[in-house]
Amino acid sequence: MRTWLIDAHRRGTSAYALARRSARRPCAGAVSRGGESPGSVERDAAASAPAPAPQTGGNLYGYACAALTVAIWCGFILVSRFGGTSGLSAYDVTALRLGTAALVLLPLWLWRRPAGVFSLRMIVLALLGGLGYALLVYGGFRYVPAAHAAVLLPGLLPFEIALFAWLFTGERPGRMRGLALGVIALGVASLAIENMATGTSMLGAMLMVGASLCWAVYTVLARHWRVPPWSATQGVSLIAAAIYLPLYVALLPKQVGTVPWTVAAAQGFYQGVMAMIVAMILYLKAVESLGAARTGSLMALVPAISGFAAVPILGESVSSWITAGLLLVSVGAWLGNLDRPIFAGRSHAVREHPQHA
Repeated sequence: MRTWLIDAHRRGTSAYALARRSARRPCAGAVSRGGESPGSVERDAAASAPAPAPQTGGNLYGYACAALTVAIWCGFILVSRFGGTSGLSAYDVTALRLGTAALVLLPLWLWRRPAGVFSLRMIVLALLGGLGYALLVYGGFRYVPAAHAAVLLPGLLPFEIALFAWLFTGERPGRMRGLALGVIALGVASLAIENMATGTSMLGAMLMVGASLCWAVYTVLARHWRVPPWSATQGVSLIAAAIYLPLYVALLPKQVGTVPWTVAAAQGFYQGVMAMIVAMILYLKAVESLGAARTGSLMALVPAISGFAAVPILGESVSSWITAGLLLVSVGAWLGNLDRPIFAGRSHAVREHPQHA
């Protein structure tokens, strides 16, 4: 009697029912009674299973890192422009940047001695994101106002990162990101009109474009090679300092002694600690979480913030063309980060997942 009751109870459970239906399933190619196909049981079970909840924690963390990077880069635009007009040369600011970063990071490296910090790939990243970027960008700040530099430096990053991501990894922009790049292109064109009207230094503009290209290639390669953010920060800073500082001391002209020590200390702290260490770690973590193309689009928000902040802080003027360029670039950055929510169910959303960036 007890055995019969237990068996009757089991018959009422869904698991037992599924097991009984599977046991009665006919051989392959046959149709069961009631019109069930051989795989209907499995399909019914899969359809009744709850869908996995979307994982948004990584994206929120990536956007937080990107937001902090944007804030530091806005300060970087203003501080660098101030350094370019203070009497410091590009060689001096580069030495302050790399020297301060090396002073902070060298004891940490000697303490832990992590593997992979000094490698051929890290040397390539150091030449791009450490030396090439710094020398070009600080040279450009001597000739280009902060509002122009804000568009030429982070404003061009979405195009350049999209180009190099396609060349190196095969990633192609989706429909919404293509629209975003078009809007950003209108913003850059507005600045080009302003440059032609005001006679802004072509040398300064070319230096800024070169710096932006260096950073774009650095971004894509760091993501493609899957270099951890902390290792990249240590390797790029220490290798670039080891290459540049002896050349600076022995061969390059120096004007650091002609400015107040407070100016040199402020440049060293912001350029070496905030921009070289903190911002680089946050930026690479954002790339690691969101992907290179999406992070590059977010960096295009820097022009609007730093361009308008230069008016009260540095006393620079912002014309209607610059205003239009700053707003268009910022709108393009916003559109570029709407790609996944709108087209999440389409095929190209898989290609643009951060794992494939």
